[in-house]
Amino acid sequence: MVYERGNSLASSILVGGIGFIALLILLWVFAPGIFNIFVRSLPYIILIILVFFGFYKVFIIRYGETERGIIYRVGKFNRVAGPGWHIVIPFFEREFSRVDVRTKTVNLVDINAVTRDDIPLTLNIAFFYAIVDPRKAVLQVTVLEDALNNFVFGVIRDAAGTFVMRETFYNIEGMNEEFKKRLVFALEEWGAEVKNVEILNVKVPDEVFNALITPVTSEQKAIAARFDAEARRVAVEVLGDAAERLNPNALTYLYLKALERIASAPGSRVVLPASFPRVTDSLMTGIGVGAGLETIDSEKVIAKIAKKIKGE
Repeated sequence: MVYERGNSLASSILVGGIGFIALLILLWVFAPGIFNIFVRSLPYIILIILVFFGFYKVFIIRYGETERGIIYRVGKFNRVAGPGWHIVIPFFEREFSRVDVRTKTVNLVDINAVTRDDIPLTLNIAFFYAIVDPRKAVLQVTVLEDALNNFVFGVIRDAAGTFVMRETFYNIEGMNEEFKKRLVFALEEWGAEVKNVEILNVKVPDEVFNALITPVTSEQKAIAARFDAEARRVAVEVLGDAAERLNPNALTYLYLKALERIASAPGSRVVLPASFPRVTDSLMTGIGVGAGLETIDSEKVIAKIAKKIKGE
């Protein structure tokens, strides 16, 4: 920060010096009378410039729009300075600290927590905060960021224990709000304001994840089995004895193609998965010549199955 200020001051002096010399040249060329008066007064002008420069160097501290300064007077807190230029009286006052009031981001990774139903979780959290009271942020805590990291870590672990494991997946927004609510009041003591809390990632042990998806997988298998049985029943009713020459995959394929025909008809609504074309193509590839489809008129059979499905 001091280095940037020194560069800015040196640039200002250089530009001012060039401008001053240019002004003298213009006065000498176009207004000799004023030039002579100016030259006679030059020592006083230089003295005024030196006094102003010395005052600026000794008494003035400049703060950017996003900066605030903590000013001590005779060893005690006196005021918060900034933004802009502020007079600081040497020997009696000094800048104790400088604070950035912009929003900051803290990433907390691998927070181990246990849910209300005793499931261990690992959370990755992004925490956003800003300093709204520089006095508290400097005087009430030694290193604010370290204190925030440790405090937020504990709050997240405690708050996660109020949710059941399934809520950590489908109620992420609710968890974010709970974390934020718990942090808002606590951080006021340190002059910080919670802007947002976002859960970036939730990890569960592999054995827990496998136990979760087992019921879903079983249910999907049961649905697929019921669909397959219905497809074969309808196809057998339409084909009669000819169905015996077809393998089960061929019957399912004909049923799916009939559903596709119904879905493509105007005024019909049949919800099919996005991967439907790939499913039917893979079935057809798996059926092969030995499926017996070459012995029947597939288009007529598909049309009959479609009518059967629609109840015509």
